[in-house]
Amino acid sequence: MFEGLGTEESSIGGGLPIAHDGVSTNGALCELPRKRRRLEPIGRVSDGCTASSSLSMAHKLLSSTNNVFLTEGLLKIYHDTFENALSCWLIEKTCPYSKESDPSDMHQSGPNCTWNRIYHRVFRLDRLASPAVRGRKLSWSEEKAASKAINLAVFSFATQWAQSSKRSKAMYTNREGTTNNISEGDIDSSETNEDFDRALQIAAWHEARSALRNASEIESFRVVLAHIVFSLTQKPCGAGTESPSLGTRGSHEEDLDQREDLLSKLEIAIDGEGPPIHLEQGLRLIHSLRSRMAISEAAETATRRLDAADKDTVDLLFWLGVMFDTLSSAMHKRPLVVSDEDSDVYAHGERPDDGVLDGNCRGYFEDEPTMPPVGAGGLWGNYIFARQHTRLQDSPVRWPCTYDQAASVLRDAAPVKVLLFRKLTRIQTLLGRGARAYAMEKAIAEAMEVYRRWGAVFAPFMQDCIDNHDDLPAQIQSWYICLTGHWHLGTLLLADLLDVIDNSSPPLSEPSLSEERKTTNFVATFRRKNCCALSDLARCACPREDTSFSKSHEFHFAVNQGALLTEPWTAVLIRAFAKAGAILLETASKGCNSPDAEAFRRAEDCSEALFYLGRKSDQALAAARILGDALQQRPRGVEKNARNCNNLLETELWSEFDDLNGVHGWITV
Repeated sequence: MFEGLGTEESSIGGGLPIAHDGVSTNGALCELPRKRRRLEPIGRVSDGCTASSSLSMAHKLLSSTNNVFLTEGLLKIYHDTFENALSCWLIEKTCPYSKESDPSDMHQSGPNCTWNRIYHRVFRLDRLASPAVRGRKLSWSEEKAASKAINLAVFSFATQWAQSSKRSKAMYTNREGTTNNISEGDIDSSETNEDFDRALQIAAWHEARSALRNASEIESFRVVLAHIVFSLTQKPCGAGTESPSLGTRGSHEEDLDQREDLLSKLEIAIDGEGPPIHLEQGLRLIHSLRSRMAISEAAETATRRLDAADKDTVDLLFWLGVMFDTLSSAMHKRPLVVSDEDSDVYAHGERPDDGVLDGNCRGYFEDEPTMPPVGAGGLWGNYIFARQHTRLQDSPVRWPCTYDQAASVLRDAAPVKVLLFRKLTRIQTLLGRGARAYAMEKAIAEAMEVYRRWGAVFAPFMQDCIDNHDDLPAQIQSWYICLTGHWHLGTLLLADLLDVIDNSSPPLSEPSLSEERKTTNFVATFRRKNCCALSDLARCACPREDTSFSKSHEFHFAVNQGALLTEPWTAVLIRAFAKAGAILLETASKGCNSPDAEAFRRAEDCSEALFYLGRKSDQALAAARILGDALQQRPRGVEKNARNCNNLLETELWSEFDDLNGVHGWITV
């Protein structure tokens, strides 16, 4: 479908030769060096093309001259979401596998060093690294298949964002209004009502999956990136599956009917896509390629054409895979693809002193650890904190501050977030092995130590961001929303694990420590605190009128209404807001007391966030509907429960009064 992306070459400005449609001769898509046209919704780009265009119209448009315009828009979305997030998560300064370098010295491997940086660096790396890794260059057919896989994965990823349909403009109304959730007619996925956005999304998804299958046996860094990007692309409703809450009745909806627990219903709706197969395939491939390159370097057979920046690209891509593997394993409760041992490597093979953090950073953190150094020695121990030590000697950064200071603290927070999730995978591994109580408590203590250090160093700045959201630069808004949302999902997953451990039979933890957590109601308090933080995040991040984010005009129109829409890994925030909303709603309606108005409001904030994530995700929309329905029904249930409690209390009181009357000979008149 996308193969019509140019065949006639030209050289512009004596620079990199590119095709007339924006495809370089090495297969990479480029930002055209011409006057940028104003981007408009895709549904209006062709003569007579309306938002209700059919699937066949999508195929015809993609093979016409309009594909240049379409390509520019989709690349802009990819840049403003995936690459935008990577500019926070994935830089040499915070990558544990790269030597800390001056960003100004980074190799400009693309037409513009800030335009899809990782994408262009991977293309360059693949072209130069072939002899070192494979012993030969890729064949012409392999080159074509690898380029097609990554380009179609990028297109499929970008088509998730609705641009011209009713869904892209739908606004949330609270539960007192008339349209708590989007109506069935607005999101009908039937073939007759399918709009251009959905047709394009389905077509691109199938094309990308087919291209990845065709490239599955090619050892290419482009294929690695393609698998990672496509793993973040949710399968659209209508692409050979039914939405968990829409369409004909299937196994998902039958499962939903059988579950009374709200969290269970939400988990069924969210987990409809199955295991993260593409991510795991990409991780195995980058692990293999990096290992072979390391062996080649040790044998001094590596090509001299690889400069330091190209080697850094390998390390960055491996770190990207390790980060995603860590979060995915914790979320899906699956074993790590890259084990702790295989990921425990350092820049230039230099292992830091095990006690560097404990000895040098005591004056920085507010509270001293109550246990021995956390995981002393190793990447998943003190290394990340020790690496940051030279940048974190002053007091924590607070807003207001300069853009560079804000960006620096968020970039330093990214690997700490990954470290928390790595601690979760350790606890999950121990649970699966039936480990002893001491090992379990040690793993719990290490996770809580990461949480405490986050609270001392990064949490104050994150709270400043929430309190001053509209005063922040647009990119800082985007970065902190994604980063903090991921962090609080990790804390909720930690609470779930503590619940399992403390309530297991036979006991899985030290009885005294488990009893202390129960006596102090630690898990419930911990959950509530982090759920409230997520609801605050939702309130700031959702699209609103007259926000500073939408006025900045820095992002594509499909994502510029709110920072929430720039999240590239939608599944993470769906899980975070769904769990928080369900927990808050359950908390609000427990017992015989009047419903907790604040908890209901906070739960609705989470429902609203899911609703807007539903602009690009069917799973998010299904979760928003389930949570929205529960919000509407739960107050009635609370009132009924309160009446039942009042009746019970009244009956018991009168019974006790009658007993007293009989004992003392009282006479009622």
